[in-house]
Amino acid sequence: MSSDPERDLELRPLKMKSIDGAFSQPTKPSAFTLFRSRAKYARLGSGNVTQQKPAFRGWRKSVVAVTCIAWAVLLINLTFGLIATTRLNTQGGLRTIYEGDCDVVSRSDTVLHLFINLLGVLLLGASNYTMQCLNSPTRKETDSAHAQYKSLDIGISSLANLKYLRPWKVVLWFLLCLSSLPLHLFWNSTIFSTKFSNFFDLVIASPDFLEDSNLTVPNVTCGDSSHEDITSLTSRVHDGYRANNYTRLTPSQCFHDYTGKNLFNRRNLILVVSPQKGVNFSGCFDSGLQISQEGSSVIGSSTNNVPGTEWWAINGWVQNSTLLLESIEGQLAENGTWHFGGLEIEECYSETRGAAHCQLQIALPLIWVVVACNIVKVMCLSLTAYFLWDLNEPIFATTGDAVASFIECQDPYTEGHCLMDRVSLGRGEWRTPPETRQDKRYNRKPVKRLYSATSALRYWTSMGFCCAYFIAGIVLLTQISSEFEGLLDAFGTKNTDNQLGRDGQSTKGTIINALISNSFQLALSATYFVYNSLYTAQCGATEWSKFASPELRTLRLTYPRGQQRSTYYLQLPWRFAIPLTSALALMHFLISQSIFLVRLQYRDGQGNLMRDRGILDIGCSASATLTTVCVGAAMILTQLINATRKLENHMPIHGNRSAVISAMCCLATKGHPSDEADSGISLKPLMWGVTQQPRNVQDPFASNTGYSIDQNNASGHCSFTDQTVPLPELGNAYE
Repeated sequence: MSSDPERDLELRPLKMKSIDGAFSQPTKPSAFTLFRSRAKYARLGSGNVTQQKPAFRGWRKSVVAVTCIAWAVLLINLTFGLIATTRLNTQGGLRTIYEGDCDVVSRSDTVLHLFINLLGVLLLGASNYTMQCLNSPTRKETDSAHAQYKSLDIGISSLANLKYLRPWKVVLWFLLCLSSLPLHLFWNSTIFSTKFSNFFDLVIASPDFLEDSNLTVPNVTCGDSSHEDITSLTSRVHDGYRANNYTRLTPSQCFHDYTGKNLFNRRNLILVVSPQKGVNFSGCFDSGLQISQEGSSVIGSSTNNVPGTEWWAINGWVQNSTLLLESIEGQLAENGTWHFGGLEIEECYSETRGAAHCQLQIALPLIWVVVACNIVKVMCLSLTAYFLWDLNEPIFATTGDAVASFIECQDPYTEGHCLMDRVSLGRGEWRTPPETRQDKRYNRKPVKRLYSATSALRYWTSMGFCCAYFIAGIVLLTQISSEFEGLLDAFGTKNTDNQLGRDGQSTKGTIINALISNSFQLALSATYFVYNSLYTAQCGATEWSKFASPELRTLRLTYPRGQQRSTYYLQLPWRFAIPLTSALALMHFLISQSIFLVRLQYRDGQGNLMRDRGILDIGCSASATLTTVCVGAAMILTQLINATRKLENHMPIHGNRSAVISAMCCLATKGHPSDEADSGISLKPLMWGVTQQPRNVQDPFASNTGYSIDQNNASGHCSFTDQTVPLPELGNAYE
C-alpha cells in the first residue's frame, strides 16, 4: 500500500495483485480504507509521516551539532578579523602580525595554516553533512519520483535528487555549495609571509681596487647617472669592503647566488677581473652598466641591479639567458673562472646582510570575505536545522531508513522486481511490467568485488579525477624543481625562487595569483567529493550483502527503534570516516604549503625600501609538493586495493538506488498476508532471501518458516524477512 493512496491514483493507475496472482485495475478505495491507510501511515515511525513532535536525536541532533561548530568557527574568524583591523600595524590593506627572523615567520606561518585548514575541515565538513541531509529525499519525494519511473540516490549526495526535493531544500543546498567556493579560493591566502629581497650595486674592478685608498673613477656615464653618482657608488662599496662587510666567494658560488631571482642574505657585489686580460670595450649596456678602457682601478659600475639571469645575459652580450648560463657553467666546470662582457672574472666579493628579514602579514580584505562567507554558511545551516526540525517526516539519510520505510509501507511502483539490481535498473527493466518479462530467472553472477558497487563509468570517471589531480601535482613538482637537491629542502621551506605568478604588481594580477594559488584547494574538495562517494557506496554494498547470510542482522537507522541499530556518520563507518577526514585535512594543509601567496619587498643597494616595487606573487615548495604527491598516490592506491575486495554473498547490489531498494523490500504475498503482521518486521533482525518458493520446489527451510509454497505461481519471491530463509537458486524464477 502506498503512502498516499489518493495521490497515487492521480499519478497513474496501479496494478495490484489478486489472490490468484493475476493483475487487475484497482477500484477507488473506500473512505474507511483511506482512513485506515492514513492511520497506519501516521503511526509508523520510519520513512512515513508522523504527527508526533520530532525527537532531538539522529540527524536532527547532528545538524544542530554541526551548526554549533560553524558558529564557533565564525566566532574565531570574526575575532581574528577584529583584532587585525584594530590592533595590528597598518600597511594599506595589509596588517603585520610579526616582523623579524625569517625562521620564526616560516614556523608561525606553517602553524597558522595548519590551524586554518583544521577550521576549514570543520566548517566544510559541517556544510557537507548538512548538504547531504538536504539532498536526502523523504518518502513522499521518493514516491513522487518512482511514479515517474525515476530512481533517487539514497545515502550519497546526488545532483539528480534536486529535481524532486522541496524548493527550500534546493535553495539552501545551492547556497551552502556556493558559499564554500570563496572559502576554498581565499581562506589560505589570508595569511602569508613577506620577504625582503635586495637589489645590488655592482663594481667591476682590478685587484688594485681592494688595496687602494684613493680611487680613480672613469669618466663614463650612462643614462641619468652622473660622474658624482658613480663616484659615490664606488666609494660606498669600497668603504664597505674595507669595513669587512664583504666575504670572498668562488666564481661558481658567486654566479649561482646572483643569478637567482632573489637576494635575501646578500646585497652589493665586487667582481675582480684578471689583470692579464685587458678591457676591449668602452660604453654603456642597456641595463645601465658602464665599462671603460681607462687605466683606473674601477673598470665598471652599475646601481640597483635586479638579480636573475636576464640582467647577466644583457650585459654578457648574449640575449638568450639560457645560452649564457650554459656557456658560463661550462667555463666554471672547465677552469673555475667565467667571462662577463669580455672580462675574465677571477674573484668575487659579496656584501653579507646577516639573517634575512621577514614579516608575517594578513590580507584584511580577504579575511572579511571569509567572514562574510562564514556568515552566509552559518545562516544557511541555522535555517536548515530549523526547517528540518519541523519536518514531519524522516529523511532517507541512510539505506536503512529507506529499507525500514519500504518494508513497513509497501511501494506498489516496484512490485514484482525483487531481483532488480543496479545493472538491470540501468537497462530499463523497471519499466517492463512483471507479467510481460520473459526471463525472471536468478542468474548467479560471478564473484562480485567492491568496484561493482557503482557503475564502471562512474567508478573510472571518479578515479580519473583523482589521477588527474595526482598528475597535476607531478607537473607542478617538475616545474618548481629543476634540480634533484631541491627536493631535499626541509619541509615547510617556502622557496620564493620558484615563482609561478604573473603581473603581481597590479590588483588584477594579485587577484589572479590568489585564485591560482588556491585553485588546487578547490580542485581537491571536488576530487575528494567523488573519492568519498566511492567509499560510501562500497561500504554500503558491504553491509548490504551481509543481509544475505544466515545470520540475521538488524537495520541501521538514523532513528533506531526496537532492535534497530544507530547509524554511522551517515552512511560511512567511523573506521573509514575518521581516516578519510584526516587525510582531507592533511591534503589541504600540504597544498597550502606547496603553492602559496608570498609578498616580496625590495631594498635598493643602500638598503632603502623601494615601496613601488613590492609584488604579491606565488611561491612554491618542492618538499611540500613531493609530500602531497606521495600522500595522493597512497590514497589512490588504497582505493584501488579496497575496490578489489570480495563481497560476501550474491545479493543484488542496489548501487544506492531507491527503486532497487524498494523492489527488494516488497514482501511476499503468501508470507505475510496482513498489513498488521508486516508493521513490526523492520524492528527485528532481518535476512534477505526466498520468502516464497516457485511451484514444485522443495523448501528445505519449511520447518523453520511460516509460509507455504505457492502452487499457482511458477515464480517465487525474494524479500526481507525475520526468519532464516534460503537464498535464491540458480535458474529459478522470482518476481
